[in-house]
Amino acid sequence: MNENLELELIDDELPFTRATSDDLRVASASFKQLSSAHFPIVSRGRRYLAFISAGPIRCGHLLIVPNDSALSYAALLRHGGPEEREELRSFVGGLRRLLSLVSSESCVLFEHGPSTAGGAIGCSVDSAHLHLLPSRVPIENLLGPDLVWHKIHSVMSVGCIPASDTGYLAVFGSGIGRYAYADPATPSQYFRRRIAAWHGHASEYDWRSNPRSDLLRESHDRLSQAYRLLAGSGTVRYEKLLSRHR
Repeated sequence: MNENLELELIDDELPFTRATSDDLRVASASFKQLSSAHFPIVSRGRRYLAFISAGPIRCGHLLIVPNDSALSYAALLRHGGPEEREELRSFVGGLRRLLSLVSSESCVLFEHGPSTAGGAIGCSVDSAHLHLLPSRVPIENLLGPDLVWHKIHSVMSVGCIPASDTGYLAVFGSGIGRYAYADPATPSQYFRRRIAAWHGHASEYDWRSNPRSDLLRESHDRLSQAYRLLAGSGTVRYEKLLSRHR
């Protein structure tokens, strides 16, 4: 892993910095250690933070972390107010716009939502985080027959998923949203496995054993170019990028 990797600071209003313990203060110790040294922050909001994923499986693979401590977004939004849900909608919308300058592919948004710490669903992270990445994979290809899938309107609705002892999986893309309760046999990194396999890299789904420094560098370069394009246009500022989705 290249420890000197940093996103280029293009403009004071376009923050490209490394994640710090303060930025990720509510995440688990392993999440902080993973993120603090290597993975540049792409966007900061009042309630949310986005940075390039460890072991990205596609160029532009981002993680979205809340500032408030929670095991999952269902737990977070179950007790949150409308302002929290609205900011999440706006924050994700802004990132989708940014990724549209990185890739022509539509975005997939997913979560592995644990109910208790230490299980396979949490994958040793056990702190709420969403994955957002460009991919052509049809959502139907991510819905394994081993689970019972239910419709869900949007990621802002995950707070309506009833709590369970096993945790849940949720995925959104191309106007489709689905969630399912995990069971004891559900493997860790469920969606990562399926997306990597669909793109022909089945053995490279695991962020712990496949750091994918090539995709990390490519993500860094393309995101920098995207922000340079926005800053150079003189018409789109970072705040406006997000506000268009409010």
